Amino acid sequence: MDEDKVYYLCQKLLILDGFLENGEQVHRLEIEKLRIEFSKLNYDTIMFKLVKQDRLKAHNIEHFLQNETLRTIKICEFNKGYF
Repeated sequence: MDEDKVYYLCQKLLILDGFLENGEQVHRLEIEKLRIEFSKLNYDTIMFKLVKQDRLKAHNIEHFLQNETLRTIKICEFNKGYF
C-alpha cells in the first residue's frame, strides 16, 4: 500500500476509535458510512494485493474475532510512526 492509503486508513481507524469511546452518542449513519469506507478500501485496494490463500481467509471474516486464525494488533501499534 502506498503511504497515502496507509495515512487514510490510520485516520479512519482513529475515527473508529473515537466512535468506540463515545458508544451510543454516535449516529448510526456515521458508523455505517465508516464501515462502507473500510469495505471499499478492503475490496478496492487491499484485497487484490493479497495472495489467494489470504484473500480466502479475508472473505471469511464477517465480525471482529469471528475468524480464530486472525491475529490482531492494537491501533497504536499499527499507526506507529505515522502520527
